[in-house]
Amino acid sequence: MKIRSISTAAIACGLLSGCASPLLDYSTDVPALQLRVVGQPGVEDGRARFREMFCTLLSTASSDQADVDCDRYLVRLADEPPAPRPAQPLPRHDPHLRILFVPGAFGECFADIAPPYPEAVARLSQLGYMFDALPVSGRSGTTHNATLIAQALVAEPNLDDHRLVLVGYSKGISDILEFLVDFPDTAKRVDAVVSIAGTVNGSPVADAYAGAYGMVSGIDLAACDSGDRGVVDSLRVGPRMNWLAHHRLPADIRYFSLAAIARQEDIGRLMYVTKKRLARSEPLHDGQVPFFHQIVPGSTLLGYAYGDHWAVALPLQEKWPYWAGNSAGSQFPRAELLEAIVLYLVEALGPEAGREIRRSGLNALSDHVAR
Repeated sequence: MKIRSISTAAIACGLLSGCASPLLDYSTDVPALQLRVVGQPGVEDGRARFREMFCTLLSTASSDQADVDCDRYLVRLADEPPAPRPAQPLPRHDPHLRILFVPGAFGECFADIAPPYPEAVARLSQLGYMFDALPVSGRSGTTHNATLIAQALVAEPNLDDHRLVLVGYSKGISDILEFLVDFPDTAKRVDAVVSIAGTVNGSPVADAYAGAYGMVSGIDLAACDSGDRGVVDSLRVGPRMNWLAHHRLPADIRYFSLAAIARQEDIGRLMYVTKKRLARSEPLHDGQVPFFHQIVPGSTLLGYAYGDHWAVALPLQEKWPYWAGNSAGSQFPRAELLEAIVLYLVEALGPEAGREIRRSGLNALSDHVAR
C-alpha cells in the first residue's frame, strides 16, 4: 500500500503540478516558427545572408580564424536556406543611419552596471554612426514608455540627412511597437525597427510572476524608481497578443527580428527558475522568452543567436561571472552581432543617404506629447 501511495503521488505530481520532465528535448530539427494572431502579416527569411555577414565579421575579428565556429553563435534550424553562392562581399558602412536603442525591462536599473553593447557602440562610433539609448522607464508599462519614445523623437535634431533606426531589446520592442501605433505622425520619422530577443508576444514568465512582482512593485530602488509599476503586467502573453490582434503596424517601416535560443546549461544561473519553467513545454527559448514569441509580424527574420536573454545584448556575464554566467563559460560576441545587424540594414534599406521626412502633424503632436 505504501508503494502504491508513492506511485499515485508521483503521477499526480507529474500530471497536475508540472514537476515532470520536459515534454520535449532540445532539438534544432524544427523549422522557424512564428506565433501570430489571425490577420497579421507573415515573415520573410533573411537568415542565410545575415549568417554570411555575421560569420565574415566574426572570422575577421578572430586572431585565429581556424578556430572560428560561427554555428556556435547562430542556431541553424532545419529549414534555414544555404548561403548564396558565390559568397557576397559585405556592404560598405553607411553612417547616415541614426540608431536609437530602447532597453528592456528594468534596463534603467542596470544602465550603469551593464550598458547595452558597449563594445559594438565603440566600434560603430569610430565608423561614424550615431548610437544612443533612449531614456525609457525600466519599471513602467509599454504605454508609458511609448510616450517617452515619442517625446524623445520630437526633440531629436538633424534627422533630415539620416535614416532613423529604432532597436528594441526584450521589452524595448514592445515599447517601440506601441509608440508606432499611438504616435503615427512621429513614427513617420522612423525607417526601420529591429527586435533583439524581443517580447513581441509577451512571455509566460511574466504571467507566472506578475502577482509576486505586484507585491513589491511600489518599492523605489536606488538606481530606478517604481515608474507606473506596469512593467511585468505589460509583458504578459494575453495583453501583448490582444494588443497585436487589435492594431496594425505602419506598413511604410521595415521590420527585422533577431531571436535568441540557448540550451539549459548555457543560460545564466540567475535564470535557473525561469529556464526550468519554460523548458517544461518549449525547449527552444533564451531563459526568458520562447523562440516563437520573439518575431515581429511582417518582419525579416535575421536568425537565432545562440545565447541567453542577457548575453545577446548586455555584458552582465563579465560583471557577474557566476550569477549571469553559465556552466559552459561561453560569452557571446555582441560587437560582431550588432555590426552585422547594422550592415544588413545598410544593404536592405539601400544606398540612399537620407529620405524625405514626412512631418505632417508633427508640431501638433509635439504639443501633445509634451503635456
